[in-house]
Amino acid sequence: MKKPPSGVAVVLPGLLFIVLGVLVVIEPRILVWLIAAALILLGVMMLMMGSFIRKIGSQFHNKQQSN
Repeated sequence: MKKPPSGVAVVLPGLLFIVLGVLVVIEPRILVWLIAAALILLGVMMLMMGSFIRKIGSQFHNKQQSN
């Protein structure tokens, strides 16, 4: 596994979570929007992963038939 170029890969998400946490404390209704955005993002990623897995399975199945 390659080492990240700098600590920015760890620092930026940490800062983002701190800012989001402060925003939720200040305005709790933001939490609903954050959860909704996360669920939408997860749904899209799962659809993309399913399509990718189906494509790989199809390629594997075609190779098995040709052998």
